[in-house]
Amino acid sequence: MALISINWLVAGVPTNAFSVEFGDSSDVPVGTFGVRRTDTSQELVIAGVALDNPATGEYEYDVTEPSTGLIYEYWASVVDEEGDPPVVLHGYVTGTGETGITKVLQFVAVADGAPLVLSPAAKLSNPSGTFGVRRMDTDAQVVSDATAYTHLGGGQYNYGFLATEGVDYRYYVEAVVGSVTYHLPRTTALISSAALAIGRYTDSHRIETTFGVDNVHKWCSIDDHDDAVDYALRMYQLIAAAEAEIDDVLRGSAVSVPLTTTIPSIVTEIATALAAVRMYEARGVVDFNTETGQPQHRLQYQKKEAWKRLAMLKAGQLRLDGETVQRHPEVVCDDD
Repeated sequence: MALISINWLVAGVPTNAFSVEFGDSSDVPVGTFGVRRTDTSQELVIAGVALDNPATGEYEYDVTEPSTGLIYEYWASVVDEEGDPPVVLHGYVTGTGETGITKVLQFVAVADGAPLVLSPAAKLSNPSGTFGVRRMDTDAQVVSDATAYTHLGGGQYNYGFLATEGVDYRYYVEAVVGSVTYHLPRTTALISSAALAIGRYTDSHRIETTFGVDNVHKWCSIDDHDDAVDYALRMYQLIAAAEAEIDDVLRGSAVSVPLTTTIPSIVTEIATALAAVRMYEARGVVDFNTETGQPQHRLQYQKKEAWKRLAMLKAGQLRLDGETVQRHPEVVCDDD
């Protein structure tokens, strides 16, 4: 059996609600099921089924397991008093007696400073389409390729699976934004979430590819246990600040800013470097020279080169992709 339990408290006191039932509230983002298997998406309890109420404020439901070693996803809707809007709950539960733990992978996409709804929804899929989630110790696949996340609303996506305690896992998040398909590599060694922050000139995936996923996580996280939305928005804000800085420098030059169509590669490279520097500096510079013991800026070279190229771009010493600006105007002489 798989036991789903909900404790309803009012001011800290167990209290019976007006109703507690599975899924299908208008406030539930997906709301088309009550309980389902995460491996096959087979629905085991339909929406609208009420949970049992064995004691004051206690609600539970035993799901008959079709097999062992499974994990189940559920939506529940709690109405405190008649006429009140429902409180929507989402969670995962493992079968009774299972030795594994529930590991929940989170994903958030952000663009224009707000969570981004993806169509199609985010999936667990590596670039070659061979696995969804693998154990890092044995390479055994535990989640199949192209398994979809559950959309929780806004830009938030979750997926839960039965994991072995003490084991780390490798996975990719496939996110399609417009005509671009991203494959974000992750492991659960540091954090069980992934984020995609898309700016005007660069994005977090490009920054992670250039400077390393673990480095970017170290720079942008507060305590390694960030709320996924807060983490994604923090990355976006640092990217946006770097892009605004570029626009400020180029304003008044031959380059028309902000760029709104095809972004020249040099602008993307500068934005990527300056955004990474802002991320690195967000927690304060804590690196030091191992020989002298003096504090040092680990990205000092990248920062200097980015500003150098930005100055050259403003002065017209570098060409933009496909640019046809005439730098030396012709002087037309009147023979008369």
